[in-house]
Amino acid sequence: MQIDTLKRAASAGDVQACLELARGYAARDDFVQARAWLERAHALGDIQAGHELGMLAAYAPDRASPDVAAARIHFDHAARAGHAEARYRLALIALGGEPTTLDADAILGAVHAAALGGCVPALRALGMAWAHAGDSDAARACFAHGFALHDAVAAFLLARLTRDPEQAQRLDAYAAAHGVRRAAAFVREANLATPGDPGSLPGVPPAHVLATPLAGAHEHHAQPRIATFDGVFSALECEYVIALAAAHVQPSMVHDPQTGGPMRHPIRTSSSMTFPRHDEDLWLRELQRRLAALAATPLALAEPLAVLRYAPGEEYRPHRDYLRDPAELAAPAPGQRVRTIFAYLTDVPEGGATDFPILGVRIAPQRGRVVLFDNLRADGVADPDTLHAGLPVVRGRKWLATLWLRERPLRAW
Repeated sequence: MQIDTLKRAASAGDVQACLELARGYAARDDFVQARAWLERAHALGDIQAGHELGMLAAYAPDRASPDVAAARIHFDHAARAGHAEARYRLALIALGGEPTTLDADAILGAVHAAALGGCVPALRALGMAWAHAGDSDAARACFAHGFALHDAVAAFLLARLTRDPEQAQRLDAYAAAHGVRRAAAFVREANLATPGDPGSLPGVPPAHVLATPLAGAHEHHAQPRIATFDGVFSALECEYVIALAAAHVQPSMVHDPQTGGPMRHPIRTSSSMTFPRHDEDLWLRELQRRLAALAATPLALAEPLAVLRYAPGEEYRPHRDYLRDPAELAAPAPGQRVRTIFAYLTDVPEGGATDFPILGVRIAPQRGRVVLFDNLRADGVADPDTLHAGLPVVRGRKWLATLWLRERPLRAW
């Protein structure tokens, strides 16, 4: 439909025309017009328009910072009218709060309500929560509901928990055929599974699944601090992160001191990706909360989660994580990278250790193990002793998920 025809229809009260106009303008980065047509559709009583206004407020693609209060209002209005994804978005925003004020029952209740409404990301999150609670049957039921809605990630997660090896093969084949690149590592036959009756959906998981982790630290060095925490992520959680990331990894870049932009360099031969804010999954946020809690740092100070993959022969030669760009360090910019924290997502049969050559510390990759180290001295000055390397992988593949934690907030929620 031509834009003039759409405008006439929208001006006459055609809600669908309003939505088409709004999405068309948003695709061209004209968010002023997009908001205007969404507001018209919302005024005509359209729930989806209210949800999309909430998305624009929450992620602020054209503004300096999100309007979290406005996002909550829009999502709450849509949720009260039965919009499942709006309930999920409310839970996602709430999960960005401080651990001491987190209402775990309300968050999990919202996720459950969104899952009942057929919101696929909520079904995945519900399944991950039940798996974290130790109830594999409930987790399987949630992933089965996601698979029934043709979610390939849910199929992959269901394959990790199924007791039937042949069914696991079919589920992995389905996931691989529908974009989950990680699933291909498990596929031996191309016989696809088909969704069946998922049965009933389990209830709300217990609140303790969102509790702050109490993992004990193994201290490798005092100043700068280097510590590890074992068993922070489960095998399923590690596979979940890889499944979300694997289709998006690209050759890793380093900072070009001449241009200020990214460039490929033999110092770093891995592949990597960063999760965009607007595409963040709820349980992925929960895993980031877990890392930030171990670092005793609010999640608001974290850069977006980065996932790295090292194939045999790939490495990251000795480098330091702290920043040197004055524009990054001066307020109101986020400031220096105070800490680095990352989780190994795979075991590595040979090679791939994280090495601190100046300090004489070397840490072997182990699935679920978290590594934390400070980049600054106690006085806030960058510490050159934090020189470290990802040693070459000899056999296997090394996957890890990293948060760099800054001096000042990067996230509004």
